[in-house]
Amino acid sequence: MINHHLLAERLNAVKNGKPIPKLPINIDGNKEELQKQELRIIPHKSFFISEGYKLFNVISASILYGFGLKALFSTDWNFLGIFGIGLLLNHFLTILLKLFKK
Repeated sequence: MINHHLLAERLNAVKNGKPIPKLPINIDGNKEELQKQELRIIPHKSFFISEGYKLFNVISASILYGFGLKALFSTDWNFLGIFGIGLLLNHFLTILLKLFKK
């Protein structure tokens, strides 16, 4: 575990004009934990497949929400209106779920 007084020591050193103490190079001697934090490079193909799948899910859910609201309120919206209202509802529900998930 990192020393919890480390930040205070660094700030006091700056305030008093002393040299800033160095951070410990090896935190708790656990190299495996440091290696897990390194960035993992993914291939372009995997990235585009993953992001395309996410985009497909958002678009399809938005269209379904839009058609559901159209049927619920018996309105006469065109496809762009259905998609727009569904997208708004999709984002609203996503934000609500993230707020109450914690």
